[in-house]
Amino acid sequence: MQTICTLDVGTSSIRGTLYTLNGKELVSESHGYSPNFYKDGRVRQSTEDWDGGIRHVLSACGEYAVSNNAEVLAIAVTSQRASVVPVDRAGKALDEVFMWQDKTTSRQCGLIQKDVSAEDVYRITGLRIDPYFSAPKILWYRDHKPDVYAAAHKFLGVQDYVAFVLTGRFVSDYSQACRTMLLDVSSREWSRRMLDASFVDRDRLPELTSPGTIIGNLSSGLAEETSLPGKTPVILAGGDQQVAALGMGVLEAGSVEANTGTGSFLITPVPEPLFHPESRTLCSIAAIPGQWVVEAGVLTTGILYSWFAGEFGESGRQNEQADILRVNQLVRESPPGAHGVIVLPHFKGSAAPFWNPLAKGTIFNLTLANSKADIARALLESLVLEMGAGLKRMREIIPAELTEICVAGGLTRFELFNQMQADIFETTVRIPPSSEASSRGALISALVSLGVQESYQKAFDSVRDGEDRYIHPNSSRFDIYRKAALLREALYNALNTGDVYAAAEDFSKEASAVKEDGKC
Repeated sequence: MQTICTLDVGTSSIRGTLYTLNGKELVSESHGYSPNFYKDGRVRQSTEDWDGGIRHVLSACGEYAVSNNAEVLAIAVTSQRASVVPVDRAGKALDEVFMWQDKTTSRQCGLIQKDVSAEDVYRITGLRIDPYFSAPKILWYRDHKPDVYAAAHKFLGVQDYVAFVLTGRFVSDYSQACRTMLLDVSSREWSRRMLDASFVDRDRLPELTSPGTIIGNLSSGLAEETSLPGKTPVILAGGDQQVAALGMGVLEAGSVEANTGTGSFLITPVPEPLFHPESRTLCSIAAIPGQWVVEAGVLTTGILYSWFAGEFGESGRQNEQADILRVNQLVRESPPGAHGVIVLPHFKGSAAPFWNPLAKGTIFNLTLANSKADIARALLESLVLEMGAGLKRMREIIPAELTEICVAGGLTRFELFNQMQADIFETTVRIPPSSEASSRGALISALVSLGVQESYQKAFDSVRDGEDRYIHPNSSRFDIYRKAALLREALYNALNTGDVYAAAEDFSKEASAVKEDGKC
Protein backbone atom coordinates (compact mmCIF):
# COMPACT_ATOMS: atom_id res chain seq x y z
CA MET A 1 0.00 0.00 0.00
CA GLN A 2 1.42 3.35 -1.07
CA THR A 3 0.75 6.42 1.07
CA ILE A 4 1.55 10.13 1.40
CA CYS A 5 2.04 11.90 4.72
CA THR A 6 0.88 15.51 5.04
CA LEU A 7 2.09 17.98 7.66
CA ASP A 8 -0.23 20.95 8.27
CA VAL A 9 1.27 23.53 10.63
CA GLY A 10 -1.51 25.80 11.82
CA THR A 11 -1.80 28.59 14.36
CA SER A 12 -3.27 26.45 17.13
CA SER A 13 -2.06 22.95 16.22
CA ILE A 14 0.07 20.85 13.93
CA ARG A 15 -1.56 17.87 12.22
CA GLY A 16 0.06 14.90 10.54
CA THR A 17 -2.11 12.71 8.32
CA LEU A 18 -1.31 9.55 6.39
CA TYR A 19 -3.39 9.13 3.23
CA THR A 20 -3.70 6.45 0.60
CA LEU A 21 -3.21 7.70 -2.96
CA ASN A 22 -6.98 7.83 -3.45
CA GLY A 23 -7.46 10.07 -0.43
CA LYS A 24 -8.47 7.61 2.27
CA GLU A 25 -7.34 8.84 5.67
CA LEU A 26 -5.44 6.07 7.46
CA VAL A 27 -4.31 7.91 10.56
CA SER A 28 -4.41 11.54 11.67
CA GLU A 29 -2.65 12.90 14.73
CA SER A 30 -2.60 16.46 16.05
CA HIS A 31 -0.50 18.33 18.58
CA GLY A 32 -2.08 21.43 20.07
CA TYR A 33 -0.44 24.64 21.25
CA SER A 34 -1.28 28.30 21.53
CA PRO A 35 0.55 31.52 20.78
CA ASN A 36 1.03 33.92 23.66
CA PHE A 37 -1.15 37.02 23.34
CA TYR A 38 0.14 40.02 25.31
CA LYS A 39 -1.77 43.14 26.28
CA ASP A 40 0.69 45.38 24.42
CA GLY A 41 -0.23 43.71 21.10
CA ARG A 42 2.62 41.21 20.91
CA VAL A 43 1.81 37.69 19.74
CA ARG A 44 4.68 35.23 20.14
CA GLN A 45 5.26 31.49 20.14
CA SER A 46 8.11 29.09 20.80
CA THR A 47 9.59 26.94 18.03
CA GLU A 48 9.63 24.15 20.60
CA ASP A 49 5.89 23.80 19.92
CA TRP A 50 6.69 22.84 16.34
CA ASP A 51 9.80 20.80 17.15
CA GLY A 52 7.85 18.60 19.53
CA GLY A 53 4.73 18.62 17.38
CA ILE A 54 6.57 17.48 14.25
CA ARG A 55 8.07 14.50 16.04
CA HIS A 56 4.79 13.59 17.71
CA VAL A 57 2.57 13.58 14.63
CA LEU A 58 5.16 12.10 12.26
CA SER A 59 5.80 9.30 14.76
CA ALA A 60 2.10 8.42 14.69
CA CYS A 61 2.20 8.24 10.90
CA GLY A 62 5.47 6.32 10.88
CA GLU A 63 4.32 3.75 13.42
CA TYR A 64 1.13 3.13 11.45
CA ALA A 65 3.11 2.71 8.24
CA VAL A 66 5.46 0.18 9.83
CA SER A 67 2.62 -1.77 11.47
CA ASN A 68 0.60 -1.94 8.26
CA ASN A 69 3.45 -2.41 5.77
CA ALA A 70 2.64 0.92 4.10
CA GLU A 71 5.11 2.63 1.79
CA VAL A 72 5.41 6.38 2.47
CA LEU A 73 6.17 8.10 -0.84
CA ALA A 74 6.62 11.62 0.50
CA ILE A 75 5.89 14.17 3.22
CA ALA A 76 4.00 17.23 1.95
CA VAL A 77 4.21 20.36 4.11
CA THR A 78 1.87 23.34 4.35
CA SER A 79 1.72 25.99 7.04
CA GLN A 80 0.45 29.32 8.30
CA ARG A 81 1.97 32.39 6.64
CA ALA A 82 3.75 35.67 7.49
CA SER A 83 5.23 34.74 10.88
CA VAL A 84 8.98 35.30 11.38
CA VAL A 85 11.68 33.42 13.28
CA PRO A 86 15.39 34.45 13.22
CA VAL A 87 17.77 31.47 13.25
CA ASP A 88 21.52 30.90 13.36
CA ARG A 89 23.53 28.87 10.86
CA ALA A 90 22.55 25.65 12.60
CA GLY A 91 18.86 26.55 12.24
CA LYS A 92 18.44 27.21 15.97
CA ALA A 93 15.87 29.87 16.82
CA LEU A 94 17.42 33.00 18.31
CA ASP A 95 14.16 34.34 19.68
CA GLU A 96 10.48 33.54 19.99
CA VAL A 97 8.47 33.41 16.77
CA PHE A 98 7.00 36.77 15.75
CA MET A 99 3.47 35.60 14.90
CA TRP A 100 1.36 36.84 12.01
CA GLN A 101 -1.29 38.34 14.33
CA ASP A 102 1.28 40.59 16.06
CA LYS A 103 0.45 44.29 15.72
CA THR A 104 3.48 45.97 17.30
CA THR A 105 5.30 47.05 14.14
CA SER A 106 3.32 50.12 13.07
CA ARG A 107 6.44 52.29 13.44
CA GLN A 108 8.42 49.97 11.17
CA CYS A 109 5.61 50.10 8.61
CA GLY A 110 5.98 53.88 8.64
CA LEU A 111 9.72 53.61 8.07
CA ILE A 112 9.21 51.37 5.05
CA GLN A 113 6.64 53.79 3.62
CA LYS A 114 9.16 56.63 3.81
CA ASP A 115 11.23 54.82 1.17
CA VAL A 116 8.49 53.14 -0.87
CA SER A 117 5.00 54.57 -1.18
CA ALA A 118 2.03 52.48 -0.12
CA GLU A 119 0.86 52.36 -3.73
CA ASP A 120 4.25 51.16 -4.98
CA VAL A 121 4.46 48.52 -2.25
CA TYR A 122 1.05 47.22 -3.32
CA ARG A 123 1.99 47.10 -6.99
CA ILE A 124 5.32 45.40 -6.29
CA THR A 125 4.28 42.89 -3.64
CA GLY A 126 0.50 42.62 -3.99
CA LEU A 127 0.27 43.47 -0.26
CA ARG A 128 -0.66 46.42 1.89
CA ILE A 129 1.91 47.98 4.20
CA ASP A 130 0.68 46.31 7.37
CA PRO A 131 2.12 44.75 10.57
CA TYR A 132 0.55 41.46 9.45
CA PHE A 133 3.39 40.81 7.00
CA SER A 134 7.01 39.79 7.56
CA ALA A 135 9.11 42.76 6.45
CA PRO A 136 8.20 45.12 9.32
CA LYS A 137 8.76 42.27 11.78
CA ILE A 138 12.32 41.81 10.53
CA LEU A 139 12.91 45.56 10.73
CA TRP A 140 11.58 45.49 14.31
CA TYR A 141 14.50 43.24 15.26
CA ARG A 142 16.96 45.81 13.95
CA ASP A 143 15.30 48.51 16.06
CA HIS A 144 14.54 46.58 19.27
CA LYS A 145 16.81 43.54 19.41
CA PRO A 146 19.93 44.50 17.46
CA ASP A 147 21.91 41.56 18.89
CA VAL A 148 19.38 39.09 17.51
CA TYR A 149 19.20 41.00 14.23
CA ALA A 150 23.00 40.91 13.85
CA ALA A 151 23.29 37.24 14.81
CA ALA A 152 20.52 36.00 12.54
CA HIS A 153 21.79 33.89 9.66
CA LYS A 154 18.30 33.64 8.17
CA PHE A 155 14.87 35.09 8.80
CA LEU A 156 12.40 32.28 8.18
CA GLY A 157 8.68 31.76 7.98
CA VAL A 158 6.98 28.84 9.69
CA GLN A 159 7.04 26.53 6.67
CA ASP A 160 10.67 27.52 6.03
CA TYR A 161 11.58 26.59 9.60
CA VAL A 162 9.77 23.24 9.33
CA ALA A 163 11.50 22.58 6.01
CA PHE A 164 14.86 23.06 7.73
CA VAL A 165 13.91 20.76 10.60
CA LEU A 166 12.93 18.06 8.11
CA THR A 167 15.73 18.40 5.53
CA GLY A 168 18.42 20.78 6.80
CA ARG A 169 17.80 23.23 3.90
CA PHE A 170 16.86 26.90 4.11
CA VAL A 171 14.23 27.12 1.39
CA SER A 172 10.85 28.79 0.85
CA ASP A 173 8.29 28.52 -1.94
CA TYR A 174 6.76 31.45 -3.82
CA SER A 175 3.33 31.11 -2.20
CA GLN A 176 4.92 31.65 1.22
CA ALA A 177 7.54 34.19 0.17
CA CYS A 178 4.90 36.43 -1.40
CA ARG A 179 3.51 37.07 2.12
CA THR A 180 6.74 38.63 3.36
CA MET A 181 6.22 42.01 1.64
CA LEU A 182 9.68 41.46 0.14
CA LEU A 183 8.85 39.49 -3.02
CA ASP A 184 7.95 40.97 -6.39
CA VAL A 185 4.67 39.16 -6.97
CA SER A 186 4.90 39.47 -10.75
CA SER A 187 8.51 38.39 -11.31
CA ARG A 188 8.61 36.00 -8.32
CA GLU A 189 11.97 37.32 -7.24
CA TRP A 190 13.06 39.13 -4.10
CA SER A 191 12.52 42.83 -4.75
CA ARG A 192 15.70 44.87 -4.41
CA ARG A 193 13.66 47.98 -3.67
CA MET A 194 11.74 46.30 -0.84
CA LEU A 195 14.86 44.66 0.56
CA ASP A 196 16.60 48.04 0.76
CA ALA A 197 13.59 49.73 2.37
CA SER A 198 13.35 46.95 4.97
CA PHE A 199 17.12 46.70 5.64
CA VAL A 200 17.15 43.00 4.74
CA ASP A 201 20.09 41.43 2.93
CA ARG A 202 19.13 38.95 0.24
CA ASP A 203 21.43 36.28 1.64
CA ARG A 204 19.56 36.40 4.98
CA LEU A 205 16.43 35.04 3.31
CA PRO A 206 15.84 31.44 2.23
CA GLU A 207 16.31 30.09 -1.27
CA LEU A 208 13.21 30.40 -3.45
CA THR A 209 11.45 27.59 -5.25
CA SER A 210 8.09 26.81 -6.84
CA PRO A 211 5.29 25.35 -4.70
CA GLY A 212 5.10 21.60 -5.15
CA THR A 213 8.90 21.23 -5.28
CA ILE A 214 10.68 18.27 -3.71
CA ILE A 215 13.29 20.12 -1.64
CA GLY A 216 15.20 17.15 -0.27
CA ASN A 217 14.85 14.06 1.87
CA LEU A 218 13.88 13.56 5.49
CA SER A 219 17.00 13.66 7.65
CA SER A 220 18.30 10.32 8.85
CA GLY A 221 17.99 11.36 12.49
CA LEU A 222 14.34 12.38 12.16
CA ALA A 223 13.59 9.28 10.10
CA GLU A 224 14.95 7.12 12.92
CA GLU A 225 13.00 9.04 15.58
CA THR A 226 9.69 8.81 13.74
CA SER A 227 9.94 5.33 12.15
CA LEU A 228 9.51 6.90 8.72
CA PRO A 229 11.67 5.62 5.87
CA GLY A 230 15.07 7.21 5.43
CA LYS A 231 15.39 9.54 2.45
CA THR A 232 11.62 10.14 2.28
CA PRO A 233 11.12 13.08 -0.17
CA VAL A 234 9.85 16.32 1.39
CA ILE A 235 7.55 18.52 -0.71
CA LEU A 236 6.72 22.17 -0.02
CA ALA A 237 3.02 22.30 -0.91
CA GLY A 238 2.69 26.03 -0.15
CA GLY A 239 0.90 28.50 2.06
CA ASP A 240 -2.01 27.01 3.96
CA GLN A 241 -4.71 29.15 2.36
CA GLN A 242 -3.52 28.65 -1.23
CA VAL A 243 -3.17 24.93 -0.52
CA ALA A 244 -6.66 24.86 1.05
CA ALA A 245 -7.98 26.07 -2.30
CA LEU A 246 -6.58 22.87 -3.86
CA GLY A 247 -8.23 20.75 -1.20
CA MET A 248 -11.57 22.46 -1.81
CA GLY A 249 -11.41 22.14 -5.60
CA VAL A 250 -11.10 25.91 -6.11
CA LEU A 251 -8.87 25.53 -9.14
CA GLU A 252 -10.05 27.99 -11.77
CA ALA A 253 -11.64 31.40 -12.25
CA GLY A 254 -15.22 31.74 -11.04
CA SER A 255 -14.89 29.74 -7.83
CA VAL A 256 -13.95 31.09 -4.41
CA GLU A 257 -12.54 29.50 -1.28
CA ALA A 258 -13.91 30.78 2.04
CA ASN A 259 -11.84 28.96 4.67
CA THR A 260 -12.41 29.72 8.34
CA GLY A 261 -9.93 28.74 11.00
CA THR A 262 -8.25 31.12 13.44
CA GLY A 263 -9.01 33.76 10.81
CA SER A 264 -10.94 33.56 7.56
CA PHE A 265 -9.56 33.82 4.05
CA LEU A 266 -11.34 34.21 0.76
CA ILE A 267 -9.29 33.23 -2.28
CA THR A 268 -10.04 32.99 -5.99
CA PRO A 269 -7.52 31.89 -8.65
CA VAL A 270 -6.55 34.23 -11.50
CA PRO A 271 -4.19 33.70 -14.47
CA GLU A 272 -2.23 36.93 -13.87
CA PRO A 273 -1.66 39.42 -11.04
CA LEU A 274 -4.75 41.56 -10.35
CA PHE A 275 -4.80 44.67 -8.16
CA HIS A 276 -7.71 46.53 -6.59
CA PRO A 277 -7.80 50.27 -7.49
CA GLU A 278 -8.11 51.13 -3.79
CA SER A 279 -5.76 48.35 -2.61
CA ARG A 280 -8.62 46.63 -0.76
CA THR A 281 -7.68 43.07 -1.80
CA LEU A 282 -4.34 41.27 -1.92
CA CYS A 283 -2.63 39.51 -4.79
CA SER A 284 -0.58 36.43 -3.91
CA ILE A 285 1.04 33.52 -5.73
CA ALA A 286 -1.03 30.34 -5.92
CA ALA A 287 -0.05 26.84 -4.88
CA ILE A 288 -0.49 25.86 -8.55
CA PRO A 289 2.62 26.91 -10.50
CA GLY A 290 1.82 29.66 -13.01
CA GLN A 291 -1.26 30.92 -11.15
CA TRP A 292 -1.99 33.80 -8.80
CA VAL A 293 -4.83 34.38 -6.35
CA VAL A 294 -6.82 37.42 -5.29
CA GLU A 295 -7.38 37.29 -1.57
CA ALA A 296 -9.32 38.98 1.22
CA GLY A 297 -8.63 37.96 4.81
CA VAL A 298 -10.26 38.47 8.21
CA LEU A 299 -7.83 38.24 11.13
CA THR A 300 -10.10 37.05 13.94
CA THR A 301 -12.98 34.69 13.19
CA GLY A 302 -12.72 31.21 14.71
CA ILE A 303 -10.45 32.50 17.47
CA LEU A 304 -12.94 35.27 18.28
CA TYR A 305 -15.87 32.87 18.46
CA SER A 306 -13.83 30.58 20.74
CA TRP A 307 -12.87 33.57 22.90
CA PHE A 308 -16.51 34.57 23.28
CA ALA A 309 -17.50 31.00 24.12
CA GLY A 310 -14.74 30.76 26.71
CA GLU A 311 -15.54 34.08 28.36
CA PHE A 312 -19.35 33.87 28.20
CA GLY A 313 -20.00 30.14 28.15
CA GLU A 314 -20.81 28.18 31.26
CA SER A 315 -17.77 26.03 31.99
CA GLY A 316 -15.30 28.80 32.82
CA ARG A 317 -13.00 27.63 30.01
CA GLN A 318 -12.92 24.13 31.51
CA ASN A 319 -14.77 22.56 28.59
CA GLU A 320 -14.26 24.37 25.29
CA GLN A 321 -16.56 22.09 23.31
CA ALA A 322 -19.42 22.51 25.79
CA ASP A 323 -18.98 26.29 25.69
CA ILE A 324 -19.05 26.33 21.87
CA LEU A 325 -22.24 24.23 21.82
CA ARG A 326 -23.85 26.57 24.37
CA VAL A 327 -22.99 29.65 22.29
CA ASN A 328 -24.28 27.89 19.16
CA GLN A 329 -27.60 27.47 20.96
CA LEU A 330 -27.61 31.15 21.94
CA VAL A 331 -27.09 32.11 18.29
CA ARG A 332 -30.13 30.06 17.33
CA GLU A 333 -32.25 31.95 19.88
CA SER A 334 -31.76 35.33 18.17
CA PRO A 335 -33.14 36.20 14.70
CA PRO A 336 -31.22 37.47 11.65
CA GLY A 337 -30.04 40.99 12.46
CA ALA A 338 -29.69 40.10 16.17
CA HIS A 339 -32.39 42.61 17.21
CA GLY A 340 -30.21 45.44 15.96
CA VAL A 341 -26.88 44.60 17.61
CA ILE A 342 -23.83 45.27 15.44
CA VAL A 343 -20.32 43.92 16.08
CA LEU A 344 -17.04 44.96 14.48
CA PRO A 345 -14.79 41.87 14.83
CA HIS A 346 -11.52 43.83 14.85
CA PHE A 347 -10.07 42.30 18.01
CA LYS A 348 -6.58 42.23 16.44
CA GLY A 349 -7.06 45.08 14.00
CA SER A 350 -8.68 44.85 10.59
CA ALA A 351 -7.44 43.27 7.38
CA ALA A 352 -9.74 43.32 4.33
CA PRO A 353 -11.57 45.48 3.56
CA PHE A 354 -10.52 48.28 5.96
CA TRP A 355 -6.83 47.48 6.55
CA ASN A 356 -6.41 49.28 9.84
CA PRO A 357 -4.11 47.76 12.49
CA LEU A 358 -5.51 50.20 15.08
CA ALA A 359 -9.13 49.09 14.62
CA LYS A 360 -10.71 47.61 17.73
CA GLY A 361 -13.51 45.17 18.50
CA THR A 362 -16.83 46.96 19.00
CA ILE A 363 -20.29 45.89 20.20
CA PHE A 364 -22.77 48.61 19.21
CA ASN A 365 -26.45 49.48 19.52
CA LEU A 366 -27.08 47.63 22.76
CA THR A 367 -30.22 48.36 24.79
CA LEU A 368 -31.68 46.86 27.95
CA ALA A 369 -33.94 44.81 25.71
CA ASN A 370 -31.00 42.91 24.21
CA SER A 371 -29.88 39.51 25.44
CA LYS A 372 -26.71 37.46 25.52
CA ALA A 373 -28.18 35.58 22.57
CA ASP A 374 -28.33 38.80 20.52
CA ILE A 375 -24.67 39.49 21.21
CA ALA A 376 -23.71 35.92 20.30
CA ARG A 377 -25.71 36.12 17.06
CA ALA A 378 -24.32 39.55 16.17
CA LEU A 379 -20.77 38.35 16.77
CA LEU A 380 -21.16 35.38 14.43
CA GLU A 381 -22.92 37.54 11.84
CA SER A 382 -20.08 40.07 12.09
CA LEU A 383 -17.55 37.44 11.02
CA VAL A 384 -19.52 36.65 7.87
CA LEU A 385 -20.34 40.30 7.17
CA GLU A 386 -16.62 41.08 7.32
CA MET A 387 -15.94 38.23 4.90
CA GLY A 388 -18.76 39.51 2.70
CA ALA A 389 -17.22 42.98 2.61
CA GLY A 390 -13.99 41.43 1.33
CA LEU A 391 -15.89 39.34 -1.21
CA LYS A 392 -17.57 42.51 -2.48
CA ARG A 393 -14.14 44.06 -3.19
CA MET A 394 -12.99 40.88 -4.92
CA ARG A 395 -16.03 40.99 -7.19
CA GLU A 396 -15.09 44.54 -8.20
CA ILE A 397 -11.92 43.37 -9.98
CA ILE A 398 -12.43 39.72 -10.98
CA PRO A 399 -13.34 39.41 -14.70
CA ALA A 400 -15.16 36.10 -14.22
CA GLU A 401 -18.47 35.96 -12.38
CA LEU A 402 -18.01 34.40 -8.95
CA THR A 403 -20.66 31.72 -9.18
CA GLU A 404 -19.54 29.27 -6.49
CA ILE A 405 -18.21 29.74 -2.99
CA CYS A 406 -16.72 26.68 -1.33
CA VAL A 407 -16.61 26.90 2.47
CA ALA A 408 -14.48 24.92 4.91
CA GLY A 409 -12.99 25.13 8.38
CA GLY A 410 -14.06 24.29 11.89
CA LEU A 411 -17.00 26.69 12.08
CA THR A 412 -18.67 24.99 9.09
CA ARG A 413 -19.64 22.21 11.48
CA PHE A 414 -22.29 24.70 12.68
CA GLU A 415 -24.99 24.58 10.02
CA LEU A 416 -26.36 28.03 10.86
CA PHE A 417 -22.94 29.52 10.10
CA ASN A 418 -23.11 27.97 6.62
CA GLN A 419 -26.58 29.38 6.07
CA MET A 420 -25.35 32.83 7.17
CA GLN A 421 -22.58 32.61 4.57
CA ALA A 422 -25.08 31.79 1.80
CA ASP A 423 -27.44 34.57 2.93
CA ILE A 424 -24.79 37.28 3.35
CA PHE A 425 -22.79 36.31 0.25
CA GLU A 426 -26.12 36.00 -1.62
CA THR A 427 -24.64 32.97 -3.36
CA THR A 428 -25.01 29.22 -3.01
CA VAL A 429 -22.20 27.77 -0.93
CA ARG A 430 -20.63 24.36 -1.46
CA ILE A 431 -19.48 22.33 1.53
CA PRO A 432 -16.97 19.56 0.82
CA PRO A 433 -17.15 16.32 2.84
CA SER A 434 -13.92 17.05 4.71
CA SER A 435 -13.23 20.27 6.61
CA GLU A 436 -9.45 19.58 6.57
CA ALA A 437 -8.90 21.56 3.37
CA SER A 438 -5.20 22.40 3.82
CA SER A 439 -4.20 18.82 4.61
CA ARG A 440 -6.07 17.43 1.59
CA GLY A 441 -4.62 20.21 -0.56
CA ALA A 442 -1.11 19.16 0.45
CA LEU A 443 -2.00 15.61 -0.61
CA ILE A 444 -3.19 16.87 -4.00
CA SER A 445 0.02 18.89 -4.45
CA ALA A 446 2.11 15.80 -3.69
CA LEU A 447 0.16 13.60 -6.11
CA VAL A 448 1.00 15.99 -8.96
CA SER A 449 4.61 16.55 -7.85
CA LEU A 450 5.27 12.80 -7.69
CA GLY A 451 3.66 12.22 -11.09
CA VAL A 452 0.88 10.06 -9.68
CA GLN A 453 -1.67 12.42 -11.27
CA GLU A 454 -1.03 14.58 -14.32
CA SER A 455 -3.13 17.60 -13.29
CA TYR A 456 -4.50 19.24 -10.15
CA GLN A 457 -8.06 18.70 -11.34
CA LYS A 458 -7.47 14.98 -11.84
CA ALA A 459 -5.71 14.80 -8.48
CA PHE A 460 -8.66 16.52 -6.79
CA ASP A 461 -11.14 14.21 -8.49
CA SER A 462 -9.10 11.15 -7.47
CA VAL A 463 -9.23 11.93 -3.73
CA ARG A 464 -12.82 13.13 -3.34
CA ASP A 465 -14.15 11.30 -0.33
CA GLY A 466 -17.90 11.87 -0.61
CA GLU A 467 -20.59 14.14 -1.99
CA ASP A 468 -20.51 17.89 -1.60
CA ARG A 469 -23.44 19.59 0.12
CA TYR A 470 -25.00 22.81 -1.09
CA ILE A 471 -26.64 25.56 0.98
CA HIS A 472 -28.83 27.96 -0.96
CA PRO A 473 -29.39 31.56 0.13
CA ASN A 474 -32.67 32.68 1.65
CA SER A 475 -33.57 35.86 -0.24
CA SER A 476 -35.89 37.03 2.53
CA ARG A 477 -32.77 37.77 4.63
CA PHE A 478 -30.92 39.77 1.97
CA ASP A 479 -32.42 43.11 3.01
CA ILE A 480 -31.62 42.87 6.74
CA TYR A 481 -28.04 41.80 6.05
CA ARG A 482 -27.51 44.53 3.43
CA LYS A 483 -28.64 47.10 5.99
CA ALA A 484 -26.39 45.57 8.64
CA ALA A 485 -23.45 45.80 6.20
CA LEU A 486 -24.16 49.49 5.55
CA LEU A 487 -24.49 50.29 9.27
CA ARG A 488 -21.30 48.47 10.24
CA GLU A 489 -19.35 50.32 7.53
CA ALA A 490 -20.80 53.65 8.71
CA LEU A 491 -19.84 52.75 12.29
CA TYR A 492 -16.28 51.87 11.28
CA ASN A 493 -15.92 55.11 9.27
CA ALA A 494 -17.22 57.21 12.17
CA LEU A 495 -14.70 55.68 14.57
CA ASN A 496 -11.84 55.89 12.10
CA THR A 497 -12.34 59.42 10.75
CA GLY A 498 -12.99 60.72 14.26
CA ASP A 499 -9.55 59.48 15.37
CA VAL A 500 -11.27 57.32 17.99
CA TYR A 501 -9.06 54.31 17.21
CA ALA A 502 -5.85 56.29 17.71
CA ALA A 503 -7.14 57.70 21.00
CA ALA A 504 -8.26 54.23 22.10
CA GLU A 505 -4.80 52.83 21.33
CA ASP A 506 -3.18 55.48 23.55
CA PHE A 507 -5.71 54.86 26.32
CA SER A 508 -5.16 51.10 26.15
CA LYS A 509 -1.43 51.57 26.70
CA GLU A 510 -2.03 53.78 29.72
CA ALA A 511 -4.72 51.50 31.15
CA SER A 512 -2.51 48.44 30.75
CA ALA A 513 0.09 50.09 32.99
CA VAL A 514 -2.38 50.62 35.85
CA LYS A 515 -1.97 48.13 38.68
CA GLU A 516 -4.79 46.63 40.70
CA ASP A 517 -4.46 49.24 43.44
CA GLY A 518 -4.92 51.98 40.85
CA LYS A 519 -1.33 53.23 41.10
CA CYS A 520 0.99 53.28 38.10
